[in-house]
Amino acid sequence: MVVRAEVVDLLAKRDAGTKNLQSIQALEKAFLNKWNYRNGKPMFIQQRILFAMQKIGGTIAIKRAGALANRDEYSKAYWQKIQRL
Repeated sequence: MVVRAEVVDLLAKRDAGTKNLQSIQALEKAFLNKWNYRNGKPMFIQQRILFAMQKIGGTIAIKRAGALANRDEYSKAYWQKIQRL
């Protein structure tokens, strides 16, 4: 789990502001990965993924991150929080 979270952080740093579609798609796939959930609830990696998508930027990243965040209340609350930053 920690390794996956670190990879997400590296993607966010490497692709910040680039609107890289491949990175966005990889992050979206990781968000939906069943191994990143415990008892059906998201773990901390979903928050890192949403933050990374925001840093990558672009309308596609923001739209997809918003859709992912709406899947559960924890992610939705976090997404709303980082949108205000």
